[in-house]
Amino acid sequence: MRIRAGSGDQLGYKFEQIGKILESVADKDRVGVCFDTEHAYGAGYDVATKEGLDKTLKEFDKAIGIDKIKAVHFNDSMVKLASRVDRHEHLGKGNIGKEGMKRIINHPKLKDLAFVMETPKKSPLMTR
Repeated sequence: MRIRAGSGDQLGYKFEQIGKILESVADKDRVGVCFDTEHAYGAGYDVATKEGLDKTLKEFDKAIGIDKIKAVHFNDSMVKLASRVDRHEHLGKGNIGKEGMKRIINHPKLKDLAFVMETPKKSPLMTR
């Protein structure tokens, strides 16, 4: 089965959908969101450019609240914007690119959060 980020046939590929889910939670102070750079890019949010990242975070803030971001899943993308496919790439080598990744990790609204990186790179420690 192929994982399809923002595929349109899954719940949560648009910020508004996540916002609606969070509205239904009784104790809102106990809930946070992990912002995934590759999933956002795959869903059509252009986090690769300065203008796109700023617009994306404004849309996120309007739909969910920027204060709800507790961590960032920090991945570059092997596929194009709005492809609706989840394919991680080595940081700086994908379509978000080195400059885009730099902007994300240094953005004033994100830079103090926890970042978790996941890339397809194999290392000598991997046994598969």
